[in-house]
Amino acid sequence: MPDRSAGAATQTVPPISMGVLMQRSGVARQTIHFYLRKGLLPRPRRTSRTYALYSPETVDLLDIVKECQTELRLSLDEIVKIFAHANYDPRQIRGELELRKAAARPAQETSSGPRVFTAEEMLASLEPAPPAGWIEELRRQGLVRSRADKYSPESAELVRAIWELCQLGLKLDDLKTISKRIEEQTEAELSVFRHALDPKRLLKGDYGSAIRLLNALDQFAHWNRKTALRHQFSSKAYRSADIFVGPNEKHVFPSETFLAKRGLNREIDRLLNHLDQNPDDKKSLRDLARAYYLRSDWLNLHGVSERILQIDPLNVRATADLTRAMYYLGRINDAVNLLEQRLRTGSDPLLKFRLGQCLVLRAKHGGIAELLSAVMRKQQLAAEALREVRDQGSIRRWISLDVALDNLSVSDPLQLNQPSVEELETLHQEYQSISDKGLSPLSKMSLAMGRILAAYALFLVYRRHRHPKAEQLRRKIIQMDPHGVLAARPVQASGQPAASGNSNARRSAAEQAW
Repeated sequence: MPDRSAGAATQTVPPISMGVLMQRSGVARQTIHFYLRKGLLPRPRRTSRTYALYSPETVDLLDIVKECQTELRLSLDEIVKIFAHANYDPRQIRGELELRKAAARPAQETSSGPRVFTAEEMLASLEPAPPAGWIEELRRQGLVRSRADKYSPESAELVRAIWELCQLGLKLDDLKTISKRIEEQTEAELSVFRHALDPKRLLKGDYGSAIRLLNALDQFAHWNRKTALRHQFSSKAYRSADIFVGPNEKHVFPSETFLAKRGLNREIDRLLNHLDQNPDDKKSLRDLARAYYLRSDWLNLHGVSERILQIDPLNVRATADLTRAMYYLGRINDAVNLLEQRLRTGSDPLLKFRLGQCLVLRAKHGGIAELLSAVMRKQQLAAEALREVRDQGSIRRWISLDVALDNLSVSDPLQLNQPSVEELETLHQEYQSISDKGLSPLSKMSLAMGRILAAYALFLVYRRHRHPKAEQLRRKIIQMDPHGVLAARPVQASGQPAASGNSNARRSAAEQAW
């Protein structure tokens, strides 16, 4: 019997959770569980009693199930046999299905002919109705290749996609340019394919293998294009110089010396010594978690947060700190699951905001639609959190600042929710107006961190708007943190970072981390 476990084949991409699987496939959880019981899908890899990871190929298999049912009218038992015979390999399964379709096509076309749509049927399926002559204009511009009043299913889908893009503001000339590029790319791909194809590998008349080869080429081009599109989207959408956490998952702004010279390491040593004598002192544990957060020490923050939750299972701040440490330690799915579980038992603004952050970070390396959906969800959760804390000064300031920093760096790839100059000036002034008299050492450090981050967020917006105060604020930030990246980065008179042909030689280590 073939091995149906998700780890049976070597995977080149990481496994996905049930939530991602449902989002990508559009199939409900109950249906996926039913298919698993029927043997239609490979078994997932369980990481705990209630959590499992699925092979990315499971998305393809779910698409193929729909195709088998709608196009070939196969029963689930028949589909199970095809899947098992191909060892649940989507490529082999699609090759088998193409052969079945090719065998069935002559009889279908003899009886009723291939399914086609008329222009009237096409117009009836579009909402709102396009202007008179619109479909004819598509044919005239070469965007649709169909005989008058005869549209194949593929052409019908293309017309619907064009109308949707037009509704969203794209012009036919733009789509014509894109279409021309796609044709050029397709022609180049087919040329390479013909050059690479060795006729000796195919037996005479072996069209079954030829179909599989063409299908494999189609899949390669499809996924390669999606990957390239996602890469280009990410490289253009994110401003690497505005990201606050570097590849080593430590804050790159402010510098490590910013808090070290304020006694952060001494405070951590003091707390550790105290906890040696009083290991269950909740206040000291909370302070230690706060200190580890300031130092970006995610491993120790994870351990201390878990210890706090053992003593106080409903501690909100410890849950927020634990999940933040989780996603920086590579356990993003665990963080999302924990936050969703806690929010099912009760609403909390801090946990809502943290869930939004986790959803975006998890989706960042997925598809573009998945990322934008996560961004929308995060914006909704952040708005709810801010409404709930509007009368709580300190936590409102903290969430407002985190929202601004997120949107300036990773959570607003299309820059549709960028903070305004006025919003950040108000937040900056609010942080500057807070007195540190009577505060504990850690509270003073947290306030200093809030002040410099609020100033830096305001500087980024000033710089993007070419605001006349940008250079003045930059100098003020350098005074606050002389070892920070702004001090190392050369700047032109306009306040913009200077370009240099030999910039790598002059960059600081912190800048290169960006």
